[in-house]
Amino acid sequence: MVVAVLQRRLASSTYAMVQSLERRRKRILNAETVENQPSPERLLEQFDTTTADDSEPTETGAESQERVEEQALALAQPQTEKQRGDELRYLDGIISKGMTSLARNAKQNF
Repeated sequence: MVVAVLQRRLASSTYAMVQSLERRRKRILNAETVENQPSPERLLEQFDTTTADDSEPTETGAESQERVEEQALALAQPQTEKQRGDELRYLDGIISKGMTSLARNAKQNF
């Protein structure tokens, strides 16, 4: 399910992917949980019945599907300190690559 969320974000834009990864990193560092977490089955049902094109911007600027995606990502939390450290290192590397890609694309556009 986590991979599905990230694939949707990547299809949207590199910027959206980097933002998702940074939020995940923050959530892991702060050990945040999502309130009123729906069941994994309910989240899967929502993924199966919607596409990224169905998501509309809300008054806060976020897409309507974003909350569901954040809840799905919250289901997969590291269970040990080793897993936490491994994931944070991985996220740091991927975020860095995403930022490099964004910078490269910005330079090409000018």
